[in-house]
Amino acid sequence: MARSFAAQVGQEAAHTWRLWRRDGRLIALLLLVGAWFLASMLIGADAARSWQLEAEQAAELDHATWVGQGAGNPHSVAHFGQYAFKPAGPLQWFDPGVTSALGVGVWMEAHYQNPATLRPIDEQDGEVLPRSAAALLQWGLPLLLIVAGAPLWAGERESGRLRLHWVQGAQPAAMMFGKALMLLALAALLWLPLAIATSLSDATRGPWLALAYGLYALFWVLAALAISLFVRNSRSALAGLLGLWLLALVVAPRLVANTAEQFAPLPSPESFWAAVRAGHAAGIDGHSTADARRAELLQRTLAEYGVERVEDLRVNFDGIAMQAGEEHADTVYDHHYGQLWQQMAAQDAWRLRLAVLSPLPALDQLSQWAAGSDWQHHRHFADHAEQHRRQLQRFLNGDLIRNGKAQDYQASPELWAAAPRWSYRPPALDELALPSAALGVLAAWLFVVGALAVVGLRRVQREAAP
Repeated sequence: MARSFAAQVGQEAAHTWRLWRRDGRLIALLLLVGAWFLASMLIGADAARSWQLEAEQAAELDHATWVGQGAGNPHSVAHFGQYAFKPAGPLQWFDPGVTSALGVGVWMEAHYQNPATLRPIDEQDGEVLPRSAAALLQWGLPLLLIVAGAPLWAGERESGRLRLHWVQGAQPAAMMFGKALMLLALAALLWLPLAIATSLSDATRGPWLALAYGLYALFWVLAALAISLFVRNSRSALAGLLGLWLLALVVAPRLVANTAEQFAPLPSPESFWAAVRAGHAAGIDGHSTADARRAELLQRTLAEYGVERVEDLRVNFDGIAMQAGEEHADTVYDHHYGQLWQQMAAQDAWRLRLAVLSPLPALDQLSQWAAGSDWQHHRHFADHAEQHRRQLQRFLNGDLIRNGKAQDYQASPELWAAAPRWSYRPPALDELALPSAALGVLAAWLFVVGALAVVGLRRVQREAAP
């Protein structure tokens, strides 16, 4: 019986291949999507190499400008600032994620924690068609499986060949396996290049991307078979699957994003910076004014050095006050940026709650996490840029405290060369939490469409019963 079942599976797979081979439209679509996907991977890889080279060149130029600025007051130089440039992510070439929205460069200056800017010019808004390899796979792979899978059951029922299969003793389960294997083989024509290319680029991250898109492909395989099982003709199956495609990939993601924004809104730039300015002026509690903080700091400093007047201090009090101001500003920024990151996490959570409408939000989270292009990776970069900014301000203020009592103090360029230099390594995958909830959502979708396919198969088995 096992051999007979296996033989029927092979026979059904061969039959499915013959149907596809006779349908020139499917072959043409496969060639179009496959060529587009491979071109997207090559273009993405070239763009990532260019990005990395430009980031390295910009960092060298910025450092040379910093070192070569000549003598100056350390505080003036602190306002001159430095740039932190974000390197290309480990698999940025496959899925650029939120980079186009959040930027790749941070200006590190005194008193201000600036957000990233300098959005890549080739990642600006306005694209009509998906261009990244990830977006093309998310859109093109389902479309290919829909065209291939819609007629597999419904078409045979419509033509009357399905009843002929029953007369010849075909087992519905064997037919189901044969059709599913062929759809999976079709999906593998796009999935395998993804798995190989990403694993060669990053042996840790690549398998996670292959898993995420493998589950996504399996979802569309089961969805195509389930809907084809429930309808009477291939035209209805194609219409139903295209409707699902539009709902899952066009309508639902926009609805999910808008709803998540409503439940966990991000502050507008105007309100965010107004709150920051208020925190600078009066503290987070609203009661610690700048004048009061400076007067209290002066009394503590005089007591520490055992003198009664600022003029008697061995150090420059302005430098001490500036560093204290930086540390006060740090608490303000930590508070408000912390709330901003929490809202981003809340939006992610809402997207997953609303993923009952589409598996795409869950796939996006997994894909961007594995590719190193989600907001968590961006936060890692932004946090490191801020820690460097604070280290740089302590270094410059420290020199001003020690040497700034001299009138019109000017530090030599050797000080700028001795300052901490920006360097950054993107985090390893195990340094950031696995979006296990997103993985669970994909598994839940697989369970749903798998259950529908089982129900449909049992219905066909009842039709096959004598």
